[in-house]
Amino acid sequence: TIEWVNEAFTTITGYKLSEVITRKPGDFLQGNETNLETVSYMHHQIRRREPFSCEVLNYHKNGSPYWVRIQAQPLFDSNGRLTQYFAIEEDISDSKRLNIDINTTNARLRTLVSNLSDGVLLENEHRTIEIINRRFCELFGIDVIPEELYGADCSQAAEQSKHLFVDEQ
Repeated sequence: TIEWVNEAFTTITGYKLSEVITRKPGDFLQGNETNLETVSYMHHQIRRREPFSCEVLNYHKNGSPYWVRIQAQPLFDSNGRLTQYFAIEEDISDSKRLNIDINTTNARLRTLVSNLSDGVLLENEHRTIEIINRRFCELFGIDVIPEELYGADCSQAAEQSKHLFVDEQ
């Protein structure tokens, strides 16, 4: 149960110490979309008296959801008895929203590229395939579905394929 919270907790959650003292955080911070596996993991670690780190969707006093990264550490007395848990929670809502936006944009880009009539291959800085479409596979006689090539190493591909071009350079 909660014994103390700082001002940052109040800012993030909307709850004051007087509203939460002696309550369990999960009783009022978690809601419908909170991942039950994450909640189970936290309970398991607490029962085992072990530290844990996780990301969880919580709910503000006004009902709005927000994401936190929790770093929790058990505290023991000099006899080795568990006396408290100390948790630091970092609001990561903005980075979660950004990741969702990036994933959405990436999915749209993949859909767009897969439907182009031109062959497209996009490699990352490590020379592995990030995006490839069926037309590219057709042009170069690659007899697999494009999705199977995601992550494939292309470091030698240009050298091995240069004979297919009018100007090898």
